[in-house]
Amino acid sequence: MIHAPDHPDALNMLAILYRRTGDEQNAELVYRYGINKSNEKLSLLKNYRTLLKRQGRINEARGITRRIAKFEDADPFEWWSLAEGAYSEENYSDALMYYKKSVEIAPYLHEGYFGIAKTYYQLGRLDSAETAMASAVENASRKEFRSLYEVKLQVLSNLE
Repeated sequence: MIHAPDHPDALNMLAILYRRTGDEQNAELVYRYGINKSNEKLSLLKNYRTLLKRQGRINEARGITRRIAKFEDADPFEWWSLAEGAYSEENYSDALMYYKKSVEIAPYLHEGYFGIAKTYYQLGRLDSAETAMASAVENASRKEFRSLYEVKLQVLSNLE
């Protein structure tokens, strides 16, 4: 913080530390400060939304979700991480949107396609799930992922 007081990662970590020690008021102040000062604020927005949800401030959290949806970030794993969080909360529309952003940025990574496939499956869109799973197979560079995805693709193919 001494060398780079406005660095988004440092601010994000400080806010997380405040939140984990129970000082949610200072955590929120740091999140708001970082979001206003930084260009790289996806992690700050994501973690601020988590704080708002924990406090039951759902409408404000939804506002942050809308800001995140419009945000441009070149790191596909940030979007994948957001998607995984939304998926675990059974928020499949947001999960799908974030997985798709991950794939737009890095179409060569299998993780995004697998996320799209499992989300489409949850939504009952088996044809779309099968197409996404085929892309996951195609982009899996490690044999263990490719083998796993091939089995899942076969199961999807047999469901129709």
